[in-house]
Amino acid sequence: MWTTWSQWKSLHPDTTVLSTDTGYTREYFGDPYGGYHPKRGYYRTDVPPRFPVLHTDSRLPPKEVVIGARTASGAVAFRKERLAREKVMEGRIATDSAIAVYDERLGTGYVYHAPGGLDLTKGDGNLIVDGEAYAPDELPLERINAFEVMWFAWYGFFPETALHE
Repeated sequence: MWTTWSQWKSLHPDTTVLSTDTGYTREYFGDPYGGYHPKRGYYRTDVPPRFPVLHTDSRLPPKEVVIGARTASGAVAFRKERLAREKVMEGRIATDSAIAVYDERLGTGYVYHAPGGLDLTKGDGNLIVDGEAYAPDELPLERINAFEVMWFAWYGFFPETALHE
């Protein structure tokens, strides 16, 4: 998940940073991705990756951020920008239904298995499942491990992925 320290700290105020003195030569106070993360916002999509990629796909710019998830059946990617607008997106991993939900508190998304007949609606910052409100990260569904990743990296490892843009 990519989030800011202020977003994380506001949601988890008891978080403690143990130490930046790890014994490794590492600059913990700067952005390790350098030019990928300009001051005006997240990763510029108009600049190509700095190195060769495994596979290419023109459906999205290479550095477009997606929420990618995979199971033994296959892989799926949801365009993060659209998920942020719509809050909930439906998709498929092979023959299985999946839903992605956006969490405004951390600026990230989660992916869940979506059983048939699920009654899911958007509430005021929450999601309503079968009449009961839940935070996006606490839905009473089976969560699928999901990652925020640039399209070129996700597609490089999972070229057969289903894309929901």
